[in-house]
Amino acid sequence: MNGMNNVNPHPHMVTLPNGRSVNIRTNEGIRLFLEEDTKFANRYFCSMVNKSTKILLRKKEQQKATAHDDSSLNREDDEMKLRLANDFFACFALSRDEGITDLFRQTMSHSSIHRWLNNSILALKLFTTNNQDWIETGRLEEHSNLGLLLLCHAMFSHVVPVALAFETDFFQVLANFSRAGKNGALPDPFICENIIGIVCLTYLLATGNFDKTWTPQKTFKKLEASGVLAEFLRYISVYPSPQHLMGGRGIGKMLGELETCHVLLGKKFRAGQPCGDIVLAALQGRSGGGGAQQNATKTENIG
Repeated sequence: MNGMNNVNPHPHMVTLPNGRSVNIRTNEGIRLFLEEDTKFANRYFCSMVNKSTKILLRKKEQQKATAHDDSSLNREDDEMKLRLANDFFACFALSRDEGITDLFRQTMSHSSIHRWLNNSILALKLFTTNNQDWIETGRLEEHSNLGLLLLCHAMFSHVVPVALAFETDFFQVLANFSRAGKNGALPDPFICENIIGIVCLTYLLATGNFDKTWTPQKTFKKLEASGVLAEFLRYISVYPSPQHLMGGRGIGKMLGELETCHVLLGKKFRAGQPCGDIVLAALQGRSGGGGAQQNATKTENIG
């Protein structure tokens, strides 16, 4: 999750309104793209989102088609286009240049980011209900599928996507996606790590970087209500120290502040509650929880 430069040798060229072509895999290219024309940057960004959405909707219809339909070539073409769209978004999300981060926030409208969020929500819903590989194995094989989670993880290092995500059902959809893989067992480590990173960055930005920062109690309450806090706890019981992740070093801070939320702990960390069952399973040495305590009748406070 380091800087963009030299990560991928293949250029991603965009032609600006002045006729100049820039490679947005480089910090210089990203800066020129964002500085050229605000309306152009937002229009181009939204056009890439729209292309991605159309492909996802087409993939949804293809999954409903009968086995006799031979559309493999079209699917390969769509997969390549979806990969290019995700690559375009990643050029901005993965840049660790603070100047570009600030410029991205100043240039991209909330409407554009909201459109990207809705597109990501659509993709996660498709994986949750239509991707048999994910449901049966807990793995995502296609590059574009894996790229979506990495992209969300990277994009959530920006304040605006995190703030807007709370205005949508993104976190609930992410939790549903997480639970759907492999009948509730732990999915691929890559998936676990990126979901850990998304939740941790969300918490750190909400409590430290929002225009009006939230209290730990408010932030945890919203994350718990969506179901994604339980998934986060399930994963860190197995991957406790993913320090290489963006936001990974904030896990200790996050858990320390969770201990101060006594009202939340009393209500939501009892047996029979998702977070409580996860903690109880971890304490009993059952890695990842696995949902074994979902029907528990105990009421003791685990917090």
